[in-house]
Amino acid sequence: MKAIVEYALLLTATLSPVLVIVGINVWLAINGEEGTLLLPRVKPYPKVDLEAADGLGPVRSDEPQVEQEMPVDEPLRKAA
Repeated sequence: MKAIVEYALLLTATLSPVLVIVGINVWLAINGEEGTLLLPRVKPYPKVDLEAADGLGPVRSDEPQVEQEMPVDEPLRKAA
């Protein structure tokens, strides 16, 4: 009888967190959650159209970049 109680406690301790996680995943799947569950997606990933982005280049500014002095430099220059 003691062995049955020990195994019952072991099964309860190991299965209860697993059942809680599975229950949360089932509840999320029923409510429409996708991609964050334990089971992988059954839908294929969306395709990315690489040719549509060909006309877009890196964004650049024609204005020359001016180095701005840091406000911390002024007290250091006075101290020097």
